[in-house]
Amino acid sequence: MKALIADDESLARSQLRGLLTETGRFGAILEAVDGPAAVRAIDSVRPDVVFLDIEMPELNGIDVVRKVTHRPAFIFTTAHDEYAVTAFELCALDYLLKPFGRDRLKKALDRLDQLPDRTPINEQIDSLTASSDQTLSRIFIRQNRTVTPISISDVERFESRGDYVGVWVNGKRHLLAITLRDLERRLDTSRFVRIHRSHVVNFDFVAGLTSCPDHRLCVTMRDGTELMASRSQSRNMRQRFQSIQ
Repeated sequence: MKALIADDESLARSQLRGLLTETGRFGAILEAVDGPAAVRAIDSVRPDVVFLDIEMPELNGIDVVRKVTHRPAFIFTTAHDEYAVTAFELCALDYLLKPFGRDRLKKALDRLDQLPDRTPINEQIDSLTASSDQTLSRIFIRQNRTVTPISISDVERFESRGDYVGVWVNGKRHLLAITLRDLERRLDTSRFVRIHRSHVVNFDFVAGLTSCPDHRLCVTMRDGTELMASRSQSRNMRQRFQSIQ
C-alpha cells in the first residue's frame, strides 16, 4: 500500500515515518507539509491511507478531507481531541492523539487490514465515507489520553446532557460534544429508538417494555436500567410494536 503523512511538523513526520517503516506494510511513504500540498498529493498520487494532522497551515485536516476527490482511508493524527466528533462525521478510520506509540498505531493499522478484500481499497473507503444523510457506523470517544473508535452497534443508549451526549457502552458512560438531536439524525432508526426527549435506546439492548400509569411505557435495559418513555413516544412505540398493550 501507499501511505501519505500530512503534517507541518518535520519531527512528527519523521517519527511516524519510522513507525510505519518498521511495520513493513507500505511500499511507499510520502509526505506533505501543509493542507494544499496534502490535497494535491492525495488526488495525484492516490494513496491508500493518509495520516492527517488537523492543525496545518492554509488548510486544516478537516478541510483537506472535504476538498479531495480521491477517497483514501483517513487516520487523523493530532494533539487535539476536540475534533473527534467531526472525524466520525467524516467516517475517519481512526483518530490518534499525539503522542502515540507503536501499540496504538498497530490498532489503527489492524482496522485498515480488516477492510474487505472483495473490492479495491478506494471503493471500500468511498462506501464508508459519510454524507450528511448517511447513518453512522462508528463514533469516537475519549478514554484518558486515547480517542477510541466504537462501533455504533455496541452502543446501548444515548442520554442528552445539554450540549453533550452521554454514550453508554458496556455499562460505562462517555461524553460526546454534540447534541442528541444532531446525533439522532445520523442513527439507524431500525435499531435506535427515541423514547424520551433525553433518551435514545438501542433496541438490541432492551430487555423488556412494561405498561405504567398514564399510558406510559417503562423501558428496561439488559443491564437493569429502567427508563420512562414520554407519553408521545410511548404512543409511537405502541404503534410500531403493536403487540404492546
